[in-house]
Amino acid sequence: MGGAAVSFELELVAANLVVFVAAVLQAATGVGFAMVAVPLLALISLAWVPAPMLICNIALSVFLIHRGRHEIDRSEAPPLLAGMTLGTFAGAAILASFEGRGLGAMIGAIIVSAVLVSLFTPKLRITRLRLLAAAFVGGATGTIAAMHGPPLIILYQRERPEKVRATMAGVFVFGCLLAIATLALAGLFGWEQLWRGLVLLPGVVLGFFAGRALGGRMSPGAVRTAMLTLAGTAGLGLLLRSL
Repeated sequence: MGGAAVSFELELVAANLVVFVAAVLQAATGVGFAMVAVPLLALISLAWVPAPMLICNIALSVFLIHRGRHEIDRSEAPPLLAGMTLGTFAGAAILASFEGRGLGAMIGAIIVSAVLVSLFTPKLRITRLRLLAAAFVGGATGTIAAMHGPPLIILYQRERPEKVRATMAGVFVFGCLLAIATLALAGLFGWEQLWRGLVLLPGVVLGFFAGRALGGRMSPGAVRTAMLTLAGTAGLGLLLRSL
């Protein structure tokens, strides 16, 4: 009994350390939270994803919205929210059909695919149709793996970082709340998932403020390379472990 308690305490410390580092990257550079946190948390235990990470995403996004609320582009909201809604329902349907090792393999595959797409997709011009499509994919991957961002970030590559951070944060709050509600209706979100999300918030909050202090001191190119390398390695490890 004591050994199990110690084991969980170590797991909790490790999980908070993961979200702390990921929140530092997100607050300092505008990218990296889900890409870094999700594969590492899933390697610790699949119990930390997707629902607990959705709660962390909401908390971090609220901070980012408050920080850059004047940069939000509201004209792009309709296709983003419509696509996110449809994608969330699709993701919940897919997630409901997976359990255990199958879920780990699916999350690992999503992460590896996101890394490869981030590396090789050319810059795209933003259109309403592309916003709708990217948000649909983001809604699905966000519900399955708490990773709403990669499809949208790829589309927003040419935009100002301030606009990207604030607009994406607003979309993420909507997407995460909708994903949690949808998962709850599907019987995939309950008190345990809520509790696991809440106990990760100290790492998120501390990471956000540490990242703000580091803002401008981290090379975006170096951070992007490190983030994709870490996410790809962890995602591949999760995929291979789950097969």
